[in-house]
Amino acid sequence: MGNQDKLMDVFIDRLFRKHNISDDNIELSEDERERMRGIVENIQGEVEQFLENTEKKVTEDDMPAGLNTTNEYTEDAVESFQEDNSPLTKPKVYLQNKKKK
Repeated sequence: MGNQDKLMDVFIDRLFRKHNISDDNIELSEDERERMRGIVENIQGEVEQFLENTEKKVTEDDMPAGLNTTNEYTEDAVESFQEDNSPLTKPKVYLQNKKKK
């Protein structure tokens, strides 16, 4: 049994004690058992995939061709920023209402 399995056993034991659950009072139908088994297998698969991804090293060579990996802006990006009419890029101007006399 690996360290991860031992840690999971300790966590589950503590959780069961907290909620006063013992092997004697657990009653699950066959449908509930299958659903629980599916959930646990799904979580286990996600964890294994996550652990595999954490061990991968991605470099510039792994990136698709044609991506701009430098910190320089492309001409299209500069033009689209300059043409942006978003209210976030232009200051609001408040006009004072003058009372008519």
